[in-house]
Amino acid sequence: MSNTNKNSIGHLILATALATLCTSSSAHAMFASLKEWRCTDRDPMPGGVQNQAENAALKGRLLWTKKCYPFEFDFINLKLDPSQNILVFENGGSDIAYPVFGYWNSDNTPTILHAPVDENDSCDALQKLAPDVKRITIVGYCGLGCLTPDQVVEFGEGAYTIGSKEADNQKTLMTLSDDLLSKSLSFKATPLVQIVTDIEAKKQTILEFTTEDGAQIKTTVNHPLMTAEGYLQRADKLKIGSEIVHADGHPAKIINVKSLNYFGKVYNVKPDSGKIEENVYIANGFLNGSVHVQNHEVDYLNRLVLRHGLGLDMN
Repeated sequence: MSNTNKNSIGHLILATALATLCTSSSAHAMFASLKEWRCTDRDPMPGGVQNQAENAALKGRLLWTKKCYPFEFDFINLKLDPSQNILVFENGGSDIAYPVFGYWNSDNTPTILHAPVDENDSCDALQKLAPDVKRITIVGYCGLGCLTPDQVVEFGEGAYTIGSKEADNQKTLMTLSDDLLSKSLSFKATPLVQIVTDIEAKKQTILEFTTEDGAQIKTTVNHPLMTAEGYLQRADKLKIGSEIVHADGHPAKIINVKSLNYFGKVYNVKPDSGKIEENVYIANGFLNGSVHVQNHEVDYLNRLVLRHGLGLDMN
């Protein structure tokens, strides 16, 4: 029996087991039951990253997955065009994603095996990395992350640093309400799917913003922050003189931007909602965009969220 056929049988058994965990037998529901992980430095980046080499690597991994894990590829309803892998969940949310491979440990944490990004690689490439492991499969999918672990996020039951155990146990997140036409901002508790973090610690560039009122926030370069104009903007597009928005609606002018070399994990939140307002939350006192916004960078970063600034108390 060929390696591909052996893999297909094993994958059929696993996929059937995973499907029993879902509220629906649909492929999207199965994928939604998997955990989202932030990409590693050895993985191509999904979503709004407009880079020819990255897109080639993404497509290479998808082609390799279709060749070597054909059942899971079809069951999860993946597409060979990376930009078409918009996975819509039953709650209305969605993500741009591609598969992360590995195996599950006894403590229910995954060990990640960096799958090929060349479609011509052998189907036993992962088995060679872990020859004693009986079942190697898709353990989740790849998304983007944002904040350093010491940044304080407003959850439904209190404020906690996003990298803490307390944060990981939260079930709701304080997000913008739908009523954005009033003179001041209002918030509500939105169900929280998970906190998305790196699979493993790595070197990365962090931007530390200081505003004229002495407040600070530290983010990755592609993290979305709300501007005084009512738009979500990538952190690396902000500069001295740009204004970002406090949770009370007041804009604060950036007076210093510092680039930091950081080794560790970063984090973002994933609300259980596809509404843009319910994907804007409070971190270190500022309005931020969730992983849903970050994964859909092209769609959301040019969208006026606070309509014509009417949601901002500018007085």
